[in-house]
Amino acid sequence: MKIIKLCLLVIFSLSLYSCNLSTDEESADLQKTTKYQKNDISFSMPSNWKVTEDNGENSARYLFVESPGSAIMIINTYEKETAPSLQEYIESLTSERSNEKFFWGLGSLSNGSTSKIKRTINNHEVNAFKNEYAANIAGINVPHISEFYSFDSKTHIAFVSSQTATEDLPLVADGFNLILSTFMWHENP
Repeated sequence: MKIIKLCLLVIFSLSLYSCNLSTDEESADLQKTTKYQKNDISFSMPSNWKVTEDNGENSARYLFVESPGSAIMIINTYEKETAPSLQEYIESLTSERSNEKFFWGLGSLSNGSTSKIKRTINNHEVNAFKNEYAANIAGINVPHISEFYSFDSKTHIAFVSSQTATEDLPLVADGFNLILSTFMWHENP
């Protein structure tokens, strides 16, 4: 459980850093994509996005894929026997988030509201969760949206979440969808 809390703290620290008032977001460049493969997982991403962190092993690993602006996709992997449920994972993130302050105490994030959604990935309907919340920076609310997915292998589970300012979603949604539709486990049988 300490590993989960440490990963969550790292995620929140990075996500708080990515919240800003001005948007410098660019459209996801799908004309040319980049494939990322390391430690039993792979996915494709827009050519103007990059993996900025990849720490740990699959039993406790986190990756950050960032757009040129402030959108981020986070991948956390766990061994199935020690992994929280997706709902527990989301509840931990949203409850921890409400206690965090950033920008020298001038900013905070709300818990927001979480709802179950159905999405189609590779022609298959999947259950996911959406969390709509606000970053409050010096009294100005900036609406944000996160979506949460899980991908199982025989022995591991990956929680994949996206996060962006709501106004930037039209620019980055195709990038998020590319990562989700190409995410794969490559474990030995």
